[in-house]
Amino acid sequence: YAPGPFDIDHFIGQAEVHDNANQWENLYLVCRICNEIKPKKTYDGGYLDPCNPADNVETEIIYELNGSNSPQFLCNSEKIKTKNTVELLDRVHNGHNDKTKYFHFA
Repeated sequence: YAPGPFDIDHFIGQAEVHDNANQWENLYLVCRICNEIKPKKTYDGGYLDPCNPADNVETEIIYELNGSNSPQFLCNSEKIKTKNTVELLDRVHNGHNDKTKYFHFA
């Protein structure tokens, strides 16, 4: 598998943070396809930030593969940021409508 094209994404959308949109802490390298699937507005409560040690993504989210090798993401806490992140990961990895579906990288 070779990575495809990438985008620079705003962790919190430009319209939501205005003047601080292009601060380094708000910019991430993301897969272009995933960036197109991701909602343009941040869910109320935000997402876990994988670069913020206080968010501890590895303990907040349980990652599993089901029988068809599709990833499954489960909340390991009641935090709204965790729930939002799990929903976003599911949307990006497993699709959310007929046009988007799980991408097999093999």
